[in-house]
Amino acid sequence: ERASTSPETWVDALRGGCRGGADATFYLGAMPLSWARVVGVALLLVIGACDAAEQRKDDYANRGNVVFYLQDRDGSCLTPLGTFGTCDFGSLWTYPTRKEGHSLVSFLEPAPDKMCLSRASGKLGVSKCGKAGAKKWELSHDRGSGKFFVTAEDRKMCVVRTAQSAEVRRMKEKKKSSFTGFPNHLYNSAGLQKCSQGGSLLQIVETSIHDQGFFLMATDGSCFDGLSFRSCDAQNPNFYFGIGLKM
Repeated sequence: ERASTSPETWVDALRGGCRGGADATFYLGAMPLSWARVVGVALLLVIGACDAAEQRKDDYANRGNVVFYLQDRDGSCLTPLGTFGTCDFGSLWTYPTRKEGHSLVSFLEPAPDKMCLSRASGKLGVSKCGKAGAKKWELSHDRGSGKFFVTAEDRKMCVVRTAQSAEVRRMKEKKKSSFTGFPNHLYNSAGLQKCSQGGSLLQIVETSIHDQGFFLMATDGSCFDGLSFRSCDAQNPNFYFGIGLKM
């Protein structure tokens, strides 16, 4: 969506994150660099208002429009498929506030029925953001390591990589020297278990997409300025885009 000639359009779009709704919608708008400070202040006010309405704040509040990776200690990242894989554009997340807590929304997933991380019967997957299993996620900070658990059900259930799960630990202990490891698909899979049994500590790696904006570039190297594709110009504010998220 092309922005108007004033930053109010951006403020209105960002304010949408306070409203409850069935699904998530990303808004694209041109963000002239001269507006960055105005929009930044407005964003803080808007998100602050959202949090004031929340009865419970989690450890990663106020970050709804920041785009980030959830990275494990071996460098792999949680993907929208509920598995661990390459930390590429497909593994980028946002964490918007909604009436029912938070959702983990895939930044670049184009299909509405695959936009949110979801859970059902202890398994991870993707679904529409309006599904019950896509709501009430929390990023819980571990003070000792500085990393985060991905939790649900009031921090009773934790996302865990299969190789780090309590079930596999018991398997290792039972087989001991005869245990030879995991096939790749099991090693990279993930699920939910009780947080009392542990979970996977993940590093939140923020990107600069929200703070600096980004180009919309075609395969031929040209960039979109809101009206047409032409040669990219880093000095021209019309080429910079940003995001807002309405839930």
